[in-house]
Amino acid sequence: MIAQLLTLMKCYGIRHVVVCPGSRNALIVHAFASRPDCFCVHSVTDERSAGFVAIGMADALQQSVAVCVTSGSAVLNVAPAVSEAYYRRVPLLVISADRPAQWIGQMDGQTLPQHGCFGTLARSYQLPNDGSDANWWRNRLINEALNALRCCRPVHINVPLAEPLFNFPSSDSYINDAERVVKFQRNDYVLLTEEAKNEWVNARRRMIVVGQHYPSERLNTLLRAIKQSRLAVVMAETLSNLQYASVSNCYATYTTDDIPDFVLYLGGHIIMKQLKKYLRTYCVANIWRVENSDETTFIDTFQHTTRVLYTNDDCSIVSQLLDLQSKESESHFVDNWTRQVPQEIETEVQNVDAEYVAKYALKQLANRAEHSAVVLANSSTVRYAQSVCADYVSKCTVLCNRGVNGIEGSLSAAVGYAMLKKDELVLCIIGDLSFFYDHNALWNNHLPSNLRVLLLNDGGGKIFSHLPGLEQSPYRDSLISAQHNYQSEGWANDCNIKYYKSDSDAHKCKQAVDLLLNGNSDRPVLLEVVL
Repeated sequence: MIAQLLTLMKCYGIRHVVVCPGSRNALIVHAFASRPDCFCVHSVTDERSAGFVAIGMADALQQSVAVCVTSGSAVLNVAPAVSEAYYRRVPLLVISADRPAQWIGQMDGQTLPQHGCFGTLARSYQLPNDGSDANWWRNRLINEALNALRCCRPVHINVPLAEPLFNFPSSDSYINDAERVVKFQRNDYVLLTEEAKNEWVNARRRMIVVGQHYPSERLNTLLRAIKQSRLAVVMAETLSNLQYASVSNCYATYTTDDIPDFVLYLGGHIIMKQLKKYLRTYCVANIWRVENSDETTFIDTFQHTTRVLYTNDDCSIVSQLLDLQSKESESHFVDNWTRQVPQEIETEVQNVDAEYVAKYALKQLANRAEHSAVVLANSSTVRYAQSVCADYVSKCTVLCNRGVNGIEGSLSAAVGYAMLKKDELVLCIIGDLSFFYDHNALWNNHLPSNLRVLLLNDGGGKIFSHLPGLEQSPYRDSLISAQHNYQSEGWANDCNIKYYKSDSDAHKCKQAVDLLLNGNSDRPVLLEVVL
């Protein structure tokens, strides 16, 4: 059973596996570790962290990564990462060891119904361990599971193992003659119909909205040409990884004269709440959504979608639109949507707040490293970056767990990304609640020296102080915002991380950020700014 799984994973090119400790999965872990010619094994003790480390690695590789856990509640600890992978379309493979089915619910340790435990968030496959057709059945199921990863969704393979557990065969026996089933791959190129082309050509107030996206030089070039030709307004966020973003525009106030008559929506989630509300309020004549898989739930973010285009190559759509003989969009429309200029951060201040520190760090990171990445934690941090001029981060890869926007896993994802991108400086900007919730990410014997962590510690979830009406509750600070006085120095020292600390003094803080972003450290570096 294990030999079939490893053989087919090798055939499908899944090389990196994050493994967690346990006895029931010991044989699987041993099998992966026994074949360093086929698999690169990474050890992470905390299963919740391990799932997000695997997501960070998948971000770095832009391909499937596996996480292997033992039986019982260990599997459920991966659920937050599975939910993130589902909504951000990360091909995460979860491999769980299990007790034989007859012992589930029989007061036997570490047993629960694991098959299908992630519900609709992952395709689940239960491998059979007996029966006359078991080998054929397993081969078919594993092929089906690994093919399902191509839809960029999480997949769960549950492996029931009976005792004795520790009969370790030779490493050669872990690769056998299991057969790969090649699934037909449809053509990714979608040819626009004449009707669709006319919708673009006849529009006079065109808008292209780009959500979270991996870096794409081709898409960047195409959208730059569209923007410079004034064919459309390009609304792209920091998370779009486009140099020509218009992130500041989402904060302007628009009127009914600014309603687009054509919207093309590419990529993943968008942060721009104001833009979403605006486009939902007014009925746009044509809204196209580009989807990378025809097996996903129908997505109608702006509530007026008229056309869904299924393709893994969104650049092909943009390229076809650019090649059409189209008139410029109306001048007043383009001017109104591009009138706002991002504010530079102030250079001379005495005291700083969390937003200032985040923006200053992003600017310094962009100035220092041509090849660098920033991993943004959710809540306030990603919003700080969203309001930064695109030039600050144009040379950086920008990542964030925006699938379900949870605060868990941001630091783990940064660790996973840095582990596979050791030639890049990787900066994780994170708030205190997110950091302490996920600080087990640093419980890792192989933390890469290129990891940098900027911890903005303002003693609680200060974003809650900006929510109108919440101040009426006397429990806002103590219970809802989780006020605290914890700091990270002890944990950093225990994890052999170089630690710096700063307060709100602007001069000291700038010096500390400069130390943080020094690329010559032989250890990971953490700067805690206590505000």
